[in-house]
Amino acid sequence: AFGPLPGDAITWEGAAGFAVTAGLMALAAGGLALLLAQMVSRPAAVGATGAYLVAGAMVYGYQGAVPAFAGWTRLTWFAWTRYQQPLAGSYAWASLLPVALFAAAGLALGVELLARRDLSGRQRRLRRPSLAPGLRSATARSLRERLPAATAWGTGLGLYGLVLAASDRGIAGAIRASPAGTLALLHRLFPGVPVATAGGFLEIAFAALGYLLAGAAATAILRGWAREEASRRTELLLSAPVSRTRWFLATATGTLAAIAVMAVLISAGVGIGAGLAGSAAAVPAAGAVTLGVYSITVAAIGIGAGGLVRPGAGPLLAGIFVAATFLDELIAPGLSLPGWVHGLALTSHLGMPMIGQWSWGGIAACAAITVAAAGCGAAGFARRDVSR
Repeated sequence: AFGPLPGDAITWEGAAGFAVTAGLMALAAGGLALLLAQMVSRPAAVGATGAYLVAGAMVYGYQGAVPAFAGWTRLTWFAWTRYQQPLAGSYAWASLLPVALFAAAGLALGVELLARRDLSGRQRRLRRPSLAPGLRSATARSLRERLPAATAWGTGLGLYGLVLAASDRGIAGAIRASPAGTLALLHRLFPGVPVATAGGFLEIAFAALGYLLAGAAATAILRGWAREEASRRTELLLSAPVSRTRWFLATATGTLAAIAVMAVLISAGVGIGAGLAGSAAAVPAAGAVTLGVYSITVAAIGIGAGGLVRPGAGPLLAGIFVAATFLDELIAPGLSLPGWVHGLALTSHLGMPMIGQWSWGGIAACAAITVAAAGCGAAGFARRDVSR
């Protein structure tokens, strides 16, 4: 057990202040998502709000290392409430007023737009429906339906990569100037990674957390694929003269193609950020592609489970796989666990792509898992009852 340290005690006032601050920020984010959902699809609204939160936190946190970010911080509530740190005994209650107004405005405008869009509340002239694109094949339809969510996630993660890549040199210099104990701890947590270099910083700050975020994105996109059968839409589609196996593989291909688009956006963000920092953009941009390889494998595992068992099992198993992989990567090196324990994490076999050290064996393993999982899912789907 760890003993108490000076300053560990938290007052009731500090705890209450933190709860109020976090609650207002959550309401502000919810109001923004509700407002955007009236203009774009709900997955895109959630992704755009998440991108704003991630980008805002990164811009605010790294403005010291990247002075160009200082002006952009005024657009985030992290900067508005910079003096409201109740757990540290610093209070600025007036700074919460803009956050509360932002939350109220977002919620009010979102509800008003929702009411105006509701056909049961206000009759409007209906236009002739146009033929929706993406109906030529099951693959194109699946791709089109998953594309908004994939674009939103890719934009958010791309902005996250852009911020980190744009500040890699400054932060790498700060790491080099850190005390020897800090460097020793980083080398222990990330063995073999040159943490004091720009590429090494991206490896530990972007790739490590990026695998978790990309896996979470793949799981979220996979939920849309799983909802087709759960909503009994699959029964209607399969009433046409189409093979079950062919339909399953076509919709799975469309879903994986949407995740590939997300990977391209992430890679573009990292490359742009590295270019702004004056670093070589090709290596980190190519390294970010491994996030797409990993997320496609995660989605394929979920698709396989959805075909073998039931659709809801797909996102659930994919989420468990992502969480277990992240925890293994985080805990095994720090606790000096046996190498085979760390080897259970798929991401441990992907090398260090942010510094140009690719592991083609790991990428081949991802490809093999993807093909095998999709094949098993198709075989299981062809044999079981749909929607059960």
